[in-house]
Amino acid sequence: MYKFIIIICITAALSSCATTTRWEHPTKKQTGSYLDLLHCKQGANQSAIKSGNLQDKEFIKNEIDKCMNEKYGWSKEEESPLRYYLPFPFNLFFAYR
Repeated sequence: MYKFIIIICITAALSSCATTTRWEHPTKKQTGSYLDLLHCKQGANQSAIKSGNLQDKEFIKNEIDKCMNEKYGWSKEEESPLRYYLPFPFNLFFAYR
């Protein structure tokens, strides 16, 4: 029983370690990023096919980021959910970084 609880706690802690990406725009609302992101993903996949980099995930990601920034004016904001979800003694570490 204790092993099960420990595994759940470790899994919950590690799942919160991922960073989330949010797109910010000076005039558009957050919901407007979905359609722009879809267009950029389609364009990045077409570029990957043309250049032969279809399996290169980093190339596609960079193309999407470049499109969102240059074509639509979005900027990428990455935030770590750890600082918001960790209990008291652990969130102090992120508060003073």
